[in-house]
Amino acid sequence: MTILSAYTSDIGVKPTHNEDYVFVDEELGLFIIADGMGGHEAGEIASKMAVTTLNDLVSCELQKNPQLSGVDIRSMLVEAVKTTNMRIYNAGQELEQKRQMGTTLLALLVQSSIAYISHVGDSRAYLARQGSLIRLTEDDSWNALLASKGLPPDLEGKGPMAHVLTQAVGHKPEVKPSFREVILLPGDWLLLCSDGLWNMVPDSLISPIFNAPDAGPSDMVESLVAAAKEAGGKDNISVIAVHIAA
Repeated sequence: MTILSAYTSDIGVKPTHNEDYVFVDEELGLFIIADGMGGHEAGEIASKMAVTTLNDLVSCELQKNPQLSGVDIRSMLVEAVKTTNMRIYNAGQELEQKRQMGTTLLALLVQSSIAYISHVGDSRAYLARQGSLIRLTEDDSWNALLASKGLPPDLEGKGPMAHVLTQAVGHKPEVKPSFREVILLPGDWLLLCSDGLWNMVPDSLISPIFNAPDAGPSDMVESLVAAAKEAGGKDNISVIAVHIAA
């Protein structure tokens, strides 16, 4: 199985600085996006710390145990997210001006034709396969919580609570990361993105981009960022496109 990828983290149109942070290691099969929050550079600190900490933890574990089972990978990835959360939370407590710093965190690990995904927050992972776009993550957001209780969400995203997160890395001592695994097929695409993409570009417009003939990962990333900017670019836009080549 050959992995081809491309990524970018764009400041967007409206923001004055970038609080997102992205990491890609094709050889290891590890891809991470974090979307920081907190203002006064706290978001930038939190997102970079989240990505570098998670990468260190996962890389170290895989170097020590390169033949982990699927069950072991799940435990390792989820625990790494929890450890990352605690370290950022402790850092915020030590630095008074950064007490409210936090970040989303989305990690994809591809091993032996299986995608392992863990996340906290509302950065999203998608699978594009044979013309269909499937969302692999559920947002930790007020809207998602309403939907889970059978209540109507704010579909237009205009209400005061529409984009409020129900959990984020670094905000509290403990988090409950999600986990999902997907068997990959040749020709599959995986998309990781911050809300700067999906909040600007609906899934119905993301899907056709992955159906473009002969387009590579760099083409995908450029097209997605361009679409988000054309729609207003109200937030930082971070995108990772991963192609499972035949």
